[in-house]
Amino acid sequence: MDARLSDKVLSNQDLVRHLLSQSSDATGLLSISKAVRDGEPCSRQYERWSFQGCPSDGGECLRAIGGLDSTFCQGTYDLTVLHRIWPSRREDPAREVATRVVDLLGRRPLSGELVITLTLGSTTLRIRVGRENVISLIDRGWRKRGVVCKPTDAQVRQLLRTVLTRTGKIPLPCPPNSQSRGPITVPRSIHIRVAVWDQEEEWLLLYGQRR
Repeated sequence: MDARLSDKVLSNQDLVRHLLSQSSDATGLLSISKAVRDGEPCSRQYERWSFQGCPSDGGECLRAIGGLDSTFCQGTYDLTVLHRIWPSRREDPAREVATRVVDLLGRRPLSGELVITLTLGSTTLRIRVGRENVISLIDRGWRKRGVVCKPTDAQVRQLLRTVLTRTGKIPLPCPPNSQSRGPITVPRSIHIRVAVWDQEEEWLLLYGQRR
């Protein structure tokens, strides 16, 4: 596309914001030219949010790209799904990944456990789903908190949907007398790993990272 035509097309603020709402990767549009960048008053915020996550108090800049439920804010996962042993690489919006993982809860193994491991910066959140549900945390790879609490199925589903599609501080579904130490902090980039454990054997179902 001719540079002048590109500038003219991308000077349409509504078009640029629509493209941004579909993916945080689209912030690269803002660096195409000075004219495009100057035409979007929220350029700095969008570039910062693409790395740090969207704040709940983002005002008009947040509303303009569809709010916290937009693909820009929820992110996209680079995912590897193991189906009948063979791995399949895919790129899915966060809401679809959350739905996929929650659906796995309904197909928990008759024996063993479904183990969902989420790496959130220096904190690892592990959810074990079997005869009972158990949440445990590991901080900075060495300081174990141990079992935090044993949530209900509904609480596990809600926690997964929230963690996989949001950033910032998120409370754990634990009673006041549990070992929980307040909310966990979910960064923009998180890693997910889902596997089935049966005694000492493991079957990996999927793994990936949000960007």
